[in-house]
Amino acid sequence: MIVKLNPYSAWKLRSAVWFALAAPFLSAQSLVIKNISVVDVAAGSVKTPADVVIKDGKIASIDAKSSPADATAVDGSGKYLIPGLWDMHVHNWEKTSLYGLYVANGVLGIRDTGSNRAMTRHWQEQVKAGEIIGPRLVTSGPIVDGPGPNNYPKLPVETIATPADVPMVVDRLMQSGSDFIKPLSRLDRDSYFALLKYAKERHIVVAGHVPSAISVWEAVRAGQHSVEHMQMLPLACSTEEPEIRQEMAEAATKKDREATRRLRQRVAETYSQEHCTALFQEMKKLNAWIDPTFVSGWLRWRIATGEAQKDPNVRFVPEYLRTEWADPSNSEGPPTPAQQEQERKDEEARKKMVLAMKTAEVGILTGSDTGDPYVLPGFVVHQEMALLVEYGLSPAEALRASTLEPARYFGTTASEGTVERGKNANLVIVAANPLADISNTRRVDAVVLRGKLLKRDQLDALLKDPK
Repeated sequence: MIVKLNPYSAWKLRSAVWFALAAPFLSAQSLVIKNISVVDVAAGSVKTPADVVIKDGKIASIDAKSSPADATAVDGSGKYLIPGLWDMHVHNWEKTSLYGLYVANGVLGIRDTGSNRAMTRHWQEQVKAGEIIGPRLVTSGPIVDGPGPNNYPKLPVETIATPADVPMVVDRLMQSGSDFIKPLSRLDRDSYFALLKYAKERHIVVAGHVPSAISVWEAVRAGQHSVEHMQMLPLACSTEEPEIRQEMAEAATKKDREATRRLRQRVAETYSQEHCTALFQEMKKLNAWIDPTFVSGWLRWRIATGEAQKDPNVRFVPEYLRTEWADPSNSEGPPTPAQQEQERKDEEARKKMVLAMKTAEVGILTGSDTGDPYVLPGFVVHQEMALLVEYGLSPAEALRASTLEPARYFGTTASEGTVERGKNANLVIVAANPLADISNTRRVDAVVLRGKLLKRDQLDALLKDPK
């Protein structure tokens, strides 16, 4: 039997041990970043320029009067210091690690929501040994789903056919190193609620998709810690959600695309801002987060229009991936006028839902769904924050979604999420104020990873070589 005292407690313990093991290799230097403006992500303000001293992989002091004699001095004049960013929805599906792309973009933590654990474990060991540079990793390993064909050949699946399967599957996953359990879409109601009950009794986090047979309201009340992907939420904001959900299930069984299209339209017509705000208020009360992964849908549209393929940053992924992504099957082709009109309506709906999230003050996370075509590791976190601002958040709120909110989600605010004395030195130096313009997070001047300074030329080398 697996017993955890707190959600993510095993990951927090492994992370602390890993940090201690990596520190001698990565944190041999003491640093003082001189005269830098510290961004207070919690308050959404910038502090008066100060000297920030980093020692033994932690922030030793801010506005220090003196610094260690052996400290390496870094000129921070005119620059801004923010916490390391997180991508809270990735898939490590590549043949070789692309960890360098994350770090080069200031993304110093990733939550892997389904991949081959043997591969991710190997890469973690390489990071520990100093063989490659990479972010911290939280992973579900394989996902859990109901019986049926696996539509994601790169995604390992553990099958739960009946509630009786739950203990064996969950115990096997946790014993093999999973940090949380990720459900997909085919779990039946009895199996899903058995999974949530078993996990709750053992303080194990369940985070992922909401199965088709379950409403978002039911999922968060049962204890699901985060809901992934925005497309799962419009139905939950419909005043006719139970009836439409049943009809959608029947249409899916019959593979009736026209019925599904009509039902999507009915979801839009029965959308209620009041109902949506109430859902997000319920999520906040129950300590559940939303990871909308707007950027993955934004990129699917750009693939259809041909814009994604022209992104100059595509050159930083291996050639085999570029070839795989260029396969015509990854694009539906140029959008029709009807699809363009639907996209316009969908964007308006996204703005309404972000307003409801903001009103309810529900926790929002930045996730990208990397692993899918043209979802470029590291780069897309900045685009996700930009979309959050475009849809209604302030730059400070969007920045919190990638820094402080992940720390709150993991329960690690004592050691990360803000730039404060005593916290782990996983930091990003940017060339301009991100609170004035969220796109300034892209202007990464240097990174402090577990106390080690990586200058821009070193980060550029990571872009060219994942190692």
